[in-house]
Amino acid sequence: MTGFSALLAKEILEIRRTWKARVLLAVIAFAAATGPFIARYAPQIIGSTLGAELELSLPDPTWADSYVQWVKSLTQIIVFLVIILAALSLGSELRAGTVQGLATAPVDRSAIIVAKLVADAGLVAISLGAGTLIVAAETRLLFGTAPGGELIGGTLTWLCGALFLMSATMCASALTSTGPAIATGISLYLVVSLAGMWEPARRWSPAGALGAGNGEIPAIASCLLLAATCTAGAIRALDRRDI
Repeated sequence: MTGFSALLAKEILEIRRTWKARVLLAVIAFAAATGPFIARYAPQIIGSTLGAELELSLPDPTWADSYVQWVKSLTQIIVFLVIILAALSLGSELRAGTVQGLATAPVDRSAIIVAKLVADAGLVAISLGAGTLIVAAETRLLFGTAPGGELIGGTLTWLCGALFLMSATMCASALTSTGPAIATGISLYLVVSLAGMWEPARRWSPAGALGAGNGEIPAIASCLLLAATCTAGAIRALDRRDI
């Protein structure tokens, strides 16, 4: 792919200069910092709100509840920010005419798509890494233990699902524009979430990686395969687009 290195450097520089990194890191850090406290003191919070009798009937929270709270933050908050990030990554430059200028330069259009996905996925991965460290540290502080395997495995599994959604959203952005791409990404996520109610879907589709299942290998593999397919579709759409 001609021009990939230069385009990747451009994307990284743009991430450093714009709101993307600051907002994503801030939201993930906030979710990671508050999740373990919510898990630890959930019985007291519920008891003060709904009555002491209900508090007494709740089991004592464990480190697993802290990890569940982290997954909830990923699937209920962070996922929508990731979809918006992917839609804006290409859509904003198409609207501003930046991609049109790149199309006249000696670079492959495929490199434009791949560079954006690699940079955005790297940003999400680094932000998730920081969030995972925060969750681990606070869970150990509040619960006395924080098994690393479950936390890291769950986060990496969700990252695979997020990569699928990012590539699908960017494909929609190459076909349409930013607004429809965001709507497509969110709609796709909702469909996948509903499919997670069906056990075979949790095992064999991205539903198993996006919070509805245990992240089995077939579900993770489906995410990566669909991400590659959507990336190829985005490249094809941008190549056919009259810019």
